[in-house]
Amino acid sequence: MRALSISSADAFILVYDVTDSITFEEVKAIREQIHEIKSTTAVPIVVVGNKTDLSDDDEDLRQVARDTTESMVTVDWENGFVEASAKLNRNVTQIFKELLVQAKITYNLSPALRRRRRQSLPQQASTGSSGAPATPQASPSVHVPSVAQLQHLQQIQDKSLGGKRNSCILS
Repeated sequence: MRALSISSADAFILVYDVTDSITFEEVKAIREQIHEIKSTTAVPIVVVGNKTDLSDDDEDLRQVARDTTESMVTVDWENGFVEASAKLNRNVTQIFKELLVQAKITYNLSPALRRRRRQSLPQQASTGSSGAPATPQASPSVHVPSVAQLQHLQQIQDKSLGGKRNSCILS
């Protein structure tokens, strides 16, 4: 099954746990398998060190050094490298941006498309302590869905329950 998936895929994100060196060894093996099946080394690959939130709290937990790994991946392998924390949503979008760079695909949205995407989301009606509308939060990277957005997602989930496959759980 893995060989079939590799042969039909165009790009790859290989993820390892920065607190478990065995997972990085598995990334090396999978990368070699990709090159064998694709019969080329010119394959868009991004290697991701995940769970950086754990090593932030206790540096002793980290088993895979960032500097040497980043050097190996970017210089020796000529692939993309990102360290991220899925739990904290840190650098998650950077992973996909790097994959687009590796695949030589531009990812800048046109101003018109960016405006349409912003307008497609329901506006959040939040009020400050004085009852007046609150100003938008300064941190654009943290998005808290509105009640309307959550209801919309719930409707999508309810519709999909009657289908053949329900592999997505919304929370």
